[in-house]
Amino acid sequence: MGLTLYPNAANGQTAVRLRWLREFAKTVDPAMTTADVVTQLVVPGTISEHCRYIEILDPKDVGPPDFFISHRWGSKFETICTALFEHLSEEKDDDTVCVWLDIFAINQHPGQEQADDLGDLQEVIKRAKATLLVMDGSGQVLRRVWCLFEIWKTVHYKTVEGLIVVARGVDLMGLKDIFLKLNVAEAQATVEADRLKILSDIKATTGIEAMNQFIRQALVESARKEVQRLAPLKATSNRYFAALDKAGQMMTLAGMYSEAEPILMECLQLCEERYGEAHAQTASVLNNIAGLLRYQGKLKEAEPHQKRALKISEDVSGDSPKTATYLGNLAQLLQAQGKLAAAEPLLVRALKIPKLSTGRDTLDTATVLNALASLYMEMNRPNDALPLYKRALSAVQMVLSPQDPELAVYLANLASVLQDTEEFDEAEDLQRQAVTLCERNLGHEHPMTASCLSNLAEMMGNRGLMADAEELARDALTIRVKVLGEEHPSTANSYNNVAGLLMEQERYDEAEPLMRKALVYTERSLGAWHPLTANRQHNLATLLDETGQDEEAIKMYSKAMTTRDKKLGPDHPDTLGSASSLAGVYLKTGRWLDSLQLYRRCVAAHRLHVKTGGGNAAREALLANMTELAMALHKTGHHDEALQNVEEAMKLATSLRGPESEEMTMFADMKESLQSHVKTAQVAAPRVGGRRSTSSLMPQRSYGRMASMAVKPNTAMQPVPPTGSGDSQRLMSFTSRRAL
Repeated sequence: MGLTLYPNAANGQTAVRLRWLREFAKTVDPAMTTADVVTQLVVPGTISEHCRYIEILDPKDVGPPDFFISHRWGSKFETICTALFEHLSEEKDDDTVCVWLDIFAINQHPGQEQADDLGDLQEVIKRAKATLLVMDGSGQVLRRVWCLFEIWKTVHYKTVEGLIVVARGVDLMGLKDIFLKLNVAEAQATVEADRLKILSDIKATTGIEAMNQFIRQALVESARKEVQRLAPLKATSNRYFAALDKAGQMMTLAGMYSEAEPILMECLQLCEERYGEAHAQTASVLNNIAGLLRYQGKLKEAEPHQKRALKISEDVSGDSPKTATYLGNLAQLLQAQGKLAAAEPLLVRALKIPKLSTGRDTLDTATVLNALASLYMEMNRPNDALPLYKRALSAVQMVLSPQDPELAVYLANLASVLQDTEEFDEAEDLQRQAVTLCERNLGHEHPMTASCLSNLAEMMGNRGLMADAEELARDALTIRVKVLGEEHPSTANSYNNVAGLLMEQERYDEAEPLMRKALVYTERSLGAWHPLTANRQHNLATLLDETGQDEEAIKMYSKAMTTRDKKLGPDHPDTLGSASSLAGVYLKTGRWLDSLQLYRRCVAAHRLHVKTGGGNAAREALLANMTELAMALHKTGHHDEALQNVEEAMKLATSLRGPESEEMTMFADMKESLQSHVKTAQVAAPRVGGRRSTSSLMPQRSYGRMASMAVKPNTAMQPVPPTGSGDSQRLMSFTSRRAL
């Protein structure tokens, strides 16, 4: 006996009632994806008639569509249903609400009827009250061309108010890289012909890049509108809290930090009122707030929120994967403030979390390994970093496809440490592999490809191949201008990098306008008080210093130092770098007492860094500043103290590079000159600034001034953060399990 067919589709009854969906979901194995439901239930259930599933349902179980459901077939069917049931829990009742799901409404047997159903998709979107976009934890819904098409048509017909993002249990902040690098041209479809047709339609109308920006804006605006719509229910509805949390995260992803901050703060207040101050949900909101503050460069303000999130997670769930995430985020925050010794034990502990310390390394383990290795690189411990980078790469190679662009992150990071250990050929080979991987799978004009090219350019520059380095850096700049826009932070980073290479070649006239662009665009996008803005100010000041524009150099170094002092702290290496460089200009221009004050501060701070485990980087910085302090002391008549500094510097230089190093001759000459001045100081006559003046018997540039964050940042791959430079740090974000 054949199936009984009902004319539901012909009557416009193409959606299933929520009541029926609840009962159907109970029959589905929780492990089944939506694709499994189609192949194991829908297709076999309709094979005899080659019909739509809705046509075998009793008319009482179907109706006209209230909500169009946009989702990914690769997601667990149970997860999608649970998200829908929770979201629609306050909608009338289950018997009146109807949801349109493609697996039931579209004929799943290839043929003309299926083609017609797909062609009618826009009409269904028009008829429905709204589209519910069901996000999945990996964010892959934003990489499916049909889902992006459905977002596009929903907003086109209904404005952003017709689009609702359903993100039950999804850490949207963890999807930042997918959101930022959203590219319709790279979106996938099960049927290639579908993908090509949709892309052709988009190219002929909106255009690919305009569509990418359109969808990002639509997602953010839909979240904002949902908050406004649910505001009258804030006292009674959990949906308002969920909408608030979602909007805050979406705005953070979009770089709308000033708008996101009060929303997330309100979300925290509601969360504490409803769930308590020690609830896992409260910890999640605190973690998001800490991330938002970090993106704004408010590192000191972010730290207590991140610590509180970690403490709650430890109390609620012990050494759980979530605790490992918060440990990593706190370590990243401390590292950004220069608290390297404090960051290390957090990452070591994260690696010991049971789920991360099993016999087989996972992607989560690789993320922590990569972060710890990056920390060791900043601590000038490449030998400790190397095995961790190798292990991280091995782990992802076991899990990911050889064509997965995420591998480029790990290839490039391993290349960076090999470069530092002077294994240049192997490092270059890995870096070129990363470029090839991105170009083959993402295309040449992609932000990730630009990051790889930028890294390779930095490597070529370090090898003295300046023409090759400049060509690669300019290529990365061209891509970023075209794909991300002229004023994107990563584009500003490319301007900074090209300018740095030009400065290395003493082509200052060409470098200056690019460096000024880097500063203007960084300040415009991130704000005047962001640490990266201070980096650009410092780098421009370095150029001005080199070209004799001393007064403007002083202003720029002062701005950089003030911002870093406020955002990073007075003893952060970057803050001290700006202070040291400013002292150098003061010394050069005869403002010796100002110079002396700053150098004393730098030496005292670097001595502390050496004592607290700063490694060779701290010792090198101490050596540089002690040498310059000796010059400032000499200029102000403090010959005895200057001599003591030189003698201590000689011991430090010997321990770092041996007794036969080149600078030992320079130190010997300085020591001899100062000894002569000490002997004759008491009979010297003229005074300057309250102390006896002396002629300069010391080398004027005794040791290169330490620059905080080089003009060409230390480049190793990481996913481009909303506020990051694009390729200036090795540390990968812990807010996402995956890198891309």
